[in-house]
Amino acid sequence: MALDNCFPVSIVVHTASSIEPNLALHLITALGKRREVTGEETYFLHTSGLSAFYERTGWPAGKTKDTGPIFDVEKQLAESFPIRKIDVAVIEHAEACGVTSFIVVPSTIYGKGTGAWNRMSVVFPPYVQTSISLQRVYKFPENTKILRREAILSGTEGYCFALANDLFSWELLDQLAVALKTRGLITETETETWAGDEAAAKSLKVPVQFVQPLWNSG
Repeated sequence: MALDNCFPVSIVVHTASSIEPNLALHLITALGKRREVTGEETYFLHTSGLSAFYERTGWPAGKTKDTGPIFDVEKQLAESFPIRKIDVAVIEHAEACGVTSFIVVPSTIYGKGTGAWNRMSVVFPPYVQTSISLQRVYKFPENTKILRREAILSGTEGYCFALANDLFSWELLDQLAVALKTRGLITETETETWAGDEAAAKSLKVPVQFVQPLWNSG
C-alpha cells in the first residue's frame, strides 16, 4: 500500500514494550518515512520504565530529575540494563529519522483503574498470587503541547517522569508479608530471598527477562 494512501498517523504513543527494540524502531522508521513524504512533523512517545533509574539496577545514587542530563548517563550505562539500552536506541534512531521523540516514565500503578484495558497493575497482583501459592513472600537480593505546535523539550532532553512519590519494593514486600499472614493467606511474616531470576520467573509465570525490570528495581 502506498504511504500516501495510509491512515494519516503522525503521532505514535508506544506502550507495547520497553525491552524489545524492534517494536519501537520499526514504528519510528515509518514515522520518518511519513515525514519525508508529507513534510509534516512526526512524534514518537516511548514508554520507558522506572527500574532503569534505580540504584538497585546500577543507576547513580541520588535524586534524578527529568530536567537533568539523563541521556548522557543512560547512554554510558546502556549495556547494563535492557530498558536503558532501548531508551537510547529510540532517541538516536528517532533523531536519525527526523522524528521528534519523548521518553515517558510512568509511575507504578496500584489499586483498581477505570480504563478500557488493564484495570489492575501488572506488577502487584502476580506477586500477591505467587506469595499465597508459595505460602511465603520472596524478594530479591539487595543490590498536550504537541497539538498546539508549541516548543517542547524532546530527543536527548525529552524525558518525562510521571511520579507522585517513591516506592521501595523491599519495604512493600515486608508489609505484604505481614498483611497476608494477618489474613491467614500465608504461614510466615518473614520474607525469603529468591534463589535466582529463573526461580522467580517460574513462580511468577513470566519470561525471565521481565523479572528484573518489573520486580527488582525500586
